[in-house]
Amino acid sequence: RLMMAISCLGPAASMAYLSLFVTSPGPAVICIVSALSTLAVSQSGFHAYVQDVAPQQAGRVIGLTNTGATLFSFVGTAMTGVVREVTGSFAAVFMVTALMCLSSFFVFWLVSGNGPLFPEEKPASLVSPA
Repeated sequence: RLMMAISCLGPAASMAYLSLFVTSPGPAVICIVSALSTLAVSQSGFHAYVQDVAPQQAGRVIGLTNTGATLFSFVGTAMTGVVREVTGSFAAVFMVTALMCLSSFFVFWLVSGNGPLFPEEKPASLVSPA
């Protein structure tokens, strides 16, 4: 859960800062590198977390999240162009990205909990090898 929190809140803070305060290329690059670096932290947390909370359903959960991410990537690309055209700047795009990261943090934190994702399943540490 900590890794997922870092991977949601880090990009949110970086993108919000970029949107509100950065006007030159050097600091913009630092903000984008910071956002991508903290986003990459999720790779160490998400897949391991799913294995712990939904050992028998992990493949389905990962498949569902990957499918959702792919579908939303199409929408996100189109919306970036629309927002950029309407506002004439990427500042709003960065702020929307920050808000999306922040909302994903709250959704993950509320849904994840500390117990199994599917109550009928045992945590991975209690599942005996087949």
